[in-house]
Amino acid sequence: ADAKEQGVEPPIDQDSSRLSLSGFSDLLAENMKNKFFPKGKIVYHEGDIGNSMYFINSGTISVETGGLIVKRGPGDFFGEGALFHPQKLRSATIRCNTPVHSMEISREFFEKYLAKSDSDLMLT
Repeated sequence: ADAKEQGVEPPIDQDSSRLSLSGFSDLLAENMKNKFFPKGKIVYHEGDIGNSMYFINSGTISVETGGLIVKRGPGDFFGEGALFHPQKLRSATIRCNTPVHSMEISREFFEKYLAKSDSDLMLT
């Protein structure tokens, strides 16, 4: 019996050599770091240089920019803007409203993944 018949998804789709969603999840998990921020912590300020983005596992943050405040929580992410900005600048200040458990992904891995995505790693 092959992996699909056993209920296990192979990381690479055998028919197209594209990365499956579960394979993508595994790839991310191998390249992410657990990060904890206490309540009240400012993760970064608007205008700072940014070299990572974060996925929120638990807790809430406030995204503060131009007088606007938006709340984000579990399942949301932040910090991705600096990974696309030509000068790597943060576009908002991030403040923890509660203790926050998150996963951090580095610019290095993010850029490597994007480079591979353009050529042969496409989500299916």
